[in-house]
Amino acid sequence: MRIARHASVPVMLNPAPIGPFPPEILSLATVIVANEVEAASLVPQAAGDHGSELAGLERHAPRAVITLGRQGAALHGEGGAVVLQRAFPVRAVDSVGAGDAFCAGLAVALCEGYPFEAAVCLGQAAGALAATAPGAQAALPVRSAVEELLRRDGTFRSLSAFRIDDDERRLDTESTAGFAH
Repeated sequence: MRIARHASVPVMLNPAPIGPFPPEILSLATVIVANEVEAASLVPQAAGDHGSELAGLERHAPRAVITLGRQGAALHGEGGAVVLQRAFPVRAVDSVGAGDAFCAGLAVALCEGYPFEAAVCLGQAAGALAATAPGAQAALPVRSAVEELLRRDGTFRSLSAFRIDDDERRLDTESTAGFAH
């Protein structure tokens, strides 16, 4: 993580399984993705308030998201208000790979230049689809399935409409180190 940070390469940290995470490690992340248990452990003084948990996580990293399973995901929107994105309704079979799929979808979308809120939505779609099949790796959805879920749901008419052009991206380790938002 230190090498990546020094090279201005974005780093996404998913502190799972939860354990002691020294603040200096958390501070090397560009984005922290935590579930409810992890967020509560990392920011115990928040007492389960997602806005306070996000603020606590964002004292270390420029952006954070808390995954809430069937309740969706919590993040700070552009104006700083807490945004609760709803989950995609699916018939869940096994949630073991949902968090990994969420992180993969989020990372892909951020690297492709999607704004943070749109990237979280793409991550949520990937996580929801992963929960519809047993196992972890075998349940990871292909991109076309994620895009189809987003189209069927009406969330995005076209994901490409949300992309940031390359000339609008910045490598800025003080904000989101190359992740457009």
